Amino acid sequence: MEEKKTIVPRRRMSPSLRKILLLLVLLLIPIFLAGAGFLVYSIINARESGRERIDTAVSTQLEDLDSSLSMVNLYLTETLMNNSLTKKINTEEDTHDRLVAARSLWEEFDRQNSLWAGNFNLFYYCPSRSLSVSRFDSGSNYSDNDAIRTMIKESAGKALFGESHLLWKPLAVNGSAYLLQIYTYQGNYVACWLSCSDAFSVLQGAVLSPNGLYVVLDSSYEPVLGKGTLVDRGIELDGGTATCSRWGEFCEVYEMHRADIRLLVNDDPYIDQENLLFLITFFCVTLLIILAFSLYTLTYFHRYIETPFQEFQQHVNDYASVRRHVKKRGFAELDEAVEAFDSLQMQLQELKIDVYEEKLALARTELEYFQLQIKPHFFVNCFSIIFGMAQKKDFSRIQEFCLKLSNYVRFLFRDGFTMVTLREELSVIREYLDIQNIRHRTENQMQDSIEEALLSREIPPLLLLTFVENAVKHAELNAWNLTVCILVSRLEEQQKLRFIVKNNGSKFPDEYLELLNDPAYYLDGGSHGGRGVGIRNIHKRLSLIYGNRFSLHFYNSDKGACVEILLPDEEIRPAAEMNFSADSNKLADK
Repeated sequence: MEEKKTIVPRRRMSPSLRKILLLLVLLLIPIFLAGAGFLVYSIINARESGRERIDTAVSTQLEDLDSSLSMVNLYLTETLMNNSLTKKINTEEDTHDRLVAARSLWEEFDRQNSLWAGNFNLFYYCPSRSLSVSRFDSGSNYSDNDAIRTMIKESAGKALFGESHLLWKPLAVNGSAYLLQIYTYQGNYVACWLSCSDAFSVLQGAVLSPNGLYVVLDSSYEPVLGKGTLVDRGIELDGGTATCSRWGEFCEVYEMHRADIRLLVNDDPYIDQENLLFLITFFCVTLLIILAFSLYTLTYFHRYIETPFQEFQQHVNDYASVRRHVKKRGFAELDEAVEAFDSLQMQLQELKIDVYEEKLALARTELEYFQLQIKPHFFVNCFSIIFGMAQKKDFSRIQEFCLKLSNYVRFLFRDGFTMVTLREELSVIREYLDIQNIRHRTENQMQDSIEEALLSREIPPLLLLTFVENAVKHAELNAWNLTVCILVSRLEEQQKLRFIVKNNGSKFPDEYLELLNDPAYYLDGGSHGGRGVGIRNIHKRLSLIYGNRFSLHFYNSDKGACVEILLPDEEIRPAAEMNFSADSNKLADK
C-alpha cells in the first residue's frame, strides 16, 4: 500500500523583495551623504586650484613684463645719451644732414620694433630743431598714438615732465589705458608707451576665464579708467586690499617693480559653476525620487502583497494541521481545497523534473550531433590507402595503419559527455599525425610542453584534436611538413587551464581571424557556407559543458596560426552520470 505523504509546513522565509527594498533604502542614505560631500569637496578643491593657477600665472606675467620694461629703459637712456644719430640731430647745422640722421634713427626704431619691441611705440623729440622721430606699432591705435605724441610735444615746452624716473606711468587716452616712459636730457626727449591691452593680453586670452577681468590702478589705488567696472562687479578697494561681494571669486591686487601701477585681477576660478549647481540639483532630485519610489514600493508590497499572502498561508497551514485531528468533523469543502493545494504542489514538482530532463536530453542530442558532423572523405581516402597497400602486399603497414585508424575512430565516436584525460587526447593526436604521415608520406610531428601533473586533468574529447586536424588540412594544401606545438599551463590566480595549439603551417587570413574572434559568428547557425564547422562545433560543445566560463582566442604568430583556450580548472561531473532522483528531490524542495 502506498504510503501517504505528510505535508510539513516549512519555516517562513523573509521575503527577498522586502530585503532588497530595505537594503536599497538604507544604502541610499550613505550614498546621498557621500555624494553630497564629494560634490562640496569638488567645488572647494576646484576653486582653490583655480585661485592658485590664476595667482601663479598673473605673477609670472607681471615678472616678464617688468623685465621687458627694464630692457626698454636701458634702450631709451642709451638712445638719448649715447646714440650718434640723436647727437647728430641735435648738433648738425645742415638741414639735410639732420633729416638723414632722423631717417636713420627711424630705421633703427623700426629694426628694434621688429626684433624685440613689437608692441612698444618709440618717439624722439628735439625741440631746438623742431624735429621728431616716431615709430608706432602697426597693431596699435593710431589716433591714440598721435594724441600721446602731441601731448608730449606740448608738455615738453612747458617743462612738465621734471626729472626722469625708472618707473613707467599710467596714462588714460580716449578710454584706453597706456604705460608711458619719458626721458629728457639736454633739452631732448625720448619716450615709449605701451597699450595695457597689449601688455596684459596673455592674461585675458589664456589665464582668465571669459568672465574674468583686470583693472589698472594708479599709485593711489584709483582705477585709471574710472570705477564703473568695479561697481558693476561689486568690488571694493581699501588701500592695497580688494574685496568682492560675490562668494568664492578670485580678487587680488598685484604691484609691479618697473611701473607705477597696480593690477587688480578678478575672476571666478570655477567656470562651470552653473553646470555644477545643475548637477548637484539633478543628483539630489534623482536620489529623492529613488528614495520615494523605494518607500512607496516597500509600503505597497507590505500592505497589498505580503500581508494578505501571509494571512492566506497561515489560514491554510492552520487548517491543514487541525484537520489531521478533527478530519471527521471538518468541512469536506475545505478538505478538498487543501488536497487540491497538495496535488498542485506535487504536479509542480513533477513538471520541474520533466522540464529539467527534457533540457538535458536536448543538450545531449545536440552534443552528439556536433560530434558526428565529420567529413566522410577522410575515411574514403583511408580505405583507398589500405587498398593500395594491399595491392603492394605491404601487410605490416596495413596492420599498423588499421590499428591506428581503429584507435582514432574509436576515440572519435565515444560518448561526448564522457571526459578524457589530457594524456589520452595527446595520444590520439599522435596517432592521427601518424595516419596522415602514412597517407601523404610526410613527416608531421607534435611537440608538447606540459607538466606531468596536468596530464591527468580531464577535458572534453576532441578539444585539441579538432585544431590539429585543421592545421594538417591547411598544411596539406601547401605541401608542408607540419610541426604542431601544444602548451598547457595552469593560471593560479584565475583558477583556469590554458591550452595553446600553434603550428608552423599557414596562418589565419585577416578577415577570417576577425570572424573567429567575433562572438556573433557562433550564433549565426552556419551562414558562412560551411566554413569553420569544426570550430563552431567545439564552441557549441564547450558552451553546453561550461556555459560562459570558457574562452577561445585565435591569432597569428610569426610562424603560423595559434589558438588559445581557457577552461575552468575544476572537476566536471558528466551529465550522463547525474543522479536524477537526487535532482528531483532538490527540485521538489524549491
